[in-house]
Amino acid sequence: MANKVFTGGDSLKRKLKELSTQVDKANKLSAGFFEGSTENKSGQPIPLVALLDEYGTKNMPSRPFFRRMIKMGEKHWGEDLAVLLKHYEYDSDKALGALGLRLEDELKQSIADRVYTPLAPRTVARKGNDQTLIDSGDMQNAVAYRVGD
Repeated sequence: MANKVFTGGDSLKRKLKELSTQVDKANKLSAGFFEGSTENKSGQPIPLVALLDEYGTKNMPSRPFFRRMIKMGEKHWGEDLAVLLKHYEYDSDKALGALGLRLEDELKQSIADRVYTPLAPRTVARKGNDQTLIDSGDMQNAVAYRVGD
């Protein structure tokens, strides 16, 4: 991308107004699990399943995959967005969309990482493996992002 130079008061004002219009197009990025996504086998709403996994229950320990992703990502998301805005010539729809794809990948990776409380032996026996947070892959597949309201 070539650098553009603007000189003079009127030219600069016009360009700043144009850029502000681009940046104002989209002002919200949401990532996670959205209403309507369900587990294929049980029909359970995935946002509920994710919440129970995140915070645990009386019989299941907390496996904070979402909070872990946020803790790791918040260190770089601001800089990432600044780079993306410049790359997309301050088109906030495109920049937030690109950041949304990164958030999706980071959340899926946080689910896949094997850093959480191990499964109980009876759960391993039932599932046939010891992988936490992933039974069918439905929760990982439901990770999504939205740009806008």
